Amino acid sequence: MSVEIIRISKNENLSEKLSSAPESARVVVVVIEGRPIVTSLKFPNKPLIGVLKCDVSLELINFFHLCFADKSVKIEGLEAQDLAKSGLINDVFDSESLESHVIGIAEKIASLAPLAISGFLEAVNVGMKMQLEESLVFEAQLFSKILATRDAAEGINAFLQKRRPHFQAS
Repeated sequence: MSVEIIRISKNENLSEKLSSAPESARVVVVVIEGRPIVTSLKFPNKPLIGVLKCDVSLELINFFHLCFADKSVKIEGLEAQDLAKSGLINDVFDSESLESHVIGIAEKIASLAPLAISGFLEAVNVGMKMQLEESLVFEAQLFSKILATRDAAEGINAFLQKRRPHFQAS
């Protein structure tokens, strides 16, 4: 599993820094000013854990988070305890434990089937721009495409054999 950590100051260009991530990275963690959080940003077919410094939909952040991780979102500029009480975020962390928790989430995502993860990201990102019926058809097409891969067969076989799957992104 490959997790790439990219550190960036607020004066650096995020796009340039992201383009420096190796192609082999399965998950990218971006740490801006030392405050990593889970966001809905996308790095070409890779999950991206990064920093929220803009008005990204909190519902989408929560949706991605619930699908990929057990816990962790921290949003600067908002009262974290209030967000947790409202259900928009799952947990609040102190600055000492936040980065290690985010790395744990990144490692969990990196251990999942890469084609399924990229398909999920595509379904959410593209599907949000479609009408409901159209997005359901799109999701079914993606699911069929992913189900026909070797990774899908590996996941099913590993489950039946009660062992960990070995995904090859094929």
